Amino acid sequence: MMFGVKVNEILYRESEDPAVFLALGETKVIMETKKALAKAGVNVTSLEKFATGEGNETKRSNHILLVKDLPFAATEKELAQMFGKVGSIDKIILPPTKALALVVFLERAEARAVMKGLAYKRYIDRPLHLEWAPRDILEQKAIPDNLEHKQFPITCFDLEIL
Repeated sequence: MMFGVKVNEILYRESEDPAVFLALGETKVIMETKKALAKAGVNVTSLEKFATGEGNETKRSNHILLVKDLPFAATEKELAQMFGKVGSIDKIILPPTKALALVVFLERAEARAVMKGLAYKRYIDRPLHLEWAPRDILEQKAIPDNLEHKQFPITCFDLEIL
């Protein structure tokens, strides 16, 4: 099973060209990954430019790591335990396809320590491929113009803006 899809669901169809079904499966995984990343606040356009080499290579984040080539058995909890041993994690973004993950650290020194300590360490059945993410990988949440100067009461229990 790869990416949660059984091989025979893709390859053993009633078709003369199994490459078509493989391409469709890959496209589905890519689209689901993009959708989940965008929903989590990731600038997908920046990530695509970075992946194709079109982005500015010198503009890298100093506290966000891109974890690539994860096994499908990876879990957010395991990643949090592994990366949390070395540094304080703000959040982990792991799409359901588990094609990659973003690990956001609170301190850049801790992110550097993780990069040095965990890069290419064995995780499940393969080495961890760590890379500094593009600087603009996370989108800034804009406040609508009509709400900018208002003050909102915030409850301590559910943090909803009233």
